[in-house]
Amino acid sequence: MASSEEIILYYESGSTPCMAIMLALEEKGASYTKKEVDTEKDEDIAMLEEVADRDEPPALLHGDQVLFDEVVPACLYLEKIFDNNRMIPEGAVQRAHVIKRMIQAQKIGVGDTSIDAYWEDDEEDEEEDDNMDEEKAEALEEKEDKQDLAEELEEWEFYLTKGSFIAGSEFTMADCVFIPVLIYLVTNGLDLTKKYPLLHKYYTTVMERPSVVEVGKHHQIDAEDIFKDMPTGVLAAVGDIVKGFFGKLVNK
Repeated sequence: MASSEEIILYYESGSTPCMAIMLALEEKGASYTKKEVDTEKDEDIAMLEEVADRDEPPALLHGDQVLFDEVVPACLYLEKIFDNNRMIPEGAVQRAHVIKRMIQAQKIGVGDTSIDAYWEDDEEDEEEDDNMDEEKAEALEEKEDKQDLAEELEEWEFYLTKGSFIAGSEFTMADCVFIPVLIYLVTNGLDLTKKYPLLHKYYTTVMERPSVVEVGKHHQIDAEDIFKDMPTGVLAAVGDIVKGFFGKLVNK
């Protein structure tokens, strides 16, 4: 399929996976059409089901083909079809490293493993909470969820000790997937300055990137302060020795 065929991205404002694919398109300098949809509107859902056989964005179309509704395969496709501005290294080890970071970022920002999923009850949690006051149980669960997220963010803080970007010294597809997640967190109250200085520097830098500025024009995230008052992550709490040990583990 020729890269010159029409590309259409159906997106919803504020959606992290939609932002990631749009960012990849912008970084590639691709000519494409943006079509915003609202999943609160029945007519938009019906339109998506007609053109992409699904009821929620993102939906990426190239020519007459419905390509991808998942971030990582969409970014891999765009890397292959647009050979300008390489964003995934050709070397086997470096390529695997970038793809690994893409998948890790997707797990904290997309689909069933999204950040929002930290606040979803499961049956096990409900059983544990049977004998607890409902408000107390919810407060405990939120505290545990925020601790989990703080530990996750410590890993990404550590990755930035290895380079200015998520997978090293160059901006890659891993950044395209991770940046929307970080924007979502910051918009909803995460203060990077207190506990994550490298992430704060990274965020400040990438927010001035032309592609990120352009994507920001099409996305509005409702701020709810759900990530304010985050606890200190495990790595920061236990000190540099354990951080160094943990770093060896995550790089295996």
